[in-house]
Amino acid sequence: MRKSQAILEVALIFIIGLFLFFGIMGIWFWGDNQIAKRQPEYNQTRVGAGTLKKSFGSGGGSFYLEKLIVQRDALEAQLVSLRASIEDSIAKLEASKAPYEAKLNRYKDEKALLEAERGKLEAERGRLRAELARLRRTCRGWDDGSSRCERRIQAIQARLGVIGARIIEIDDRINNFLIPEIDRLQKIVDQIDEAIGVFENDVVLAEELEEEISELNERIAELESKEESEPEAKDLYWPVYEPDELIEEDVFGVQK
Repeated sequence: MRKSQAILEVALIFIIGLFLFFGIMGIWFWGDNQIAKRQPEYNQTRVGAGTLKKSFGSGGGSFYLEKLIVQRDALEAQLVSLRASIEDSIAKLEASKAPYEAKLNRYKDEKALLEAERGKLEAERGRLRAELARLRRTCRGWDDGSSRCERRIQAIQARLGVIGARIIEIDDRINNFLIPEIDRLQKIVDQIDEAIGVFENDVVLAEELEEEISELNERIAELESKEESEPEAKDLYWPVYEPDELIEEDVFGVQK
């Protein structure tokens, strides 16, 4: 009786041990199969992350390069707009200044001619006055030639009257018209020149923009050459082994 009970207990323990062993092995193979099935999707996400990193380059160089290019393009557009605005504004100011400047130069030339004419008339008037004074002194003692002296004196006096009237006319033209007009036109031309000077100062700003664009182009060329010289990024991930699909026959050795 005791012997048969001992055999039964050993058989039960053996059977329970077998079930426990096969249960543990089944769980282990099932977990390994699940890892193998999920590995490809995980590997795809890892490869995608590596590709994203490669697109930006080491240290985000490509992203920095793109920002520099965008900045360069914006400055070039600003430079083109600035130059067009400067040239258009200067051209309009020069066109508006042209008639005033032409009239100003014409009045200046007229004033110079009138002043030269006045100078000649004043010189002639001085000579005639001297001659008139000499004739008046010499003609007093003449008894038979007084009529000829008087005619010369009268001619000189008439000429002096014409010269005096012309000098008055010239002075009136110069002082009451030409000088005020020249001053007015000169102020207008000066104001236009000041406005042109403001836009010419903007030319300096355009030159500074050109220098900045040149520096950006040098930096962009440097980064592009560096990217071309860098070796192609390698895949740093270990290759993933994808086993064949496991079936229960492989685990337990029996067909389900």
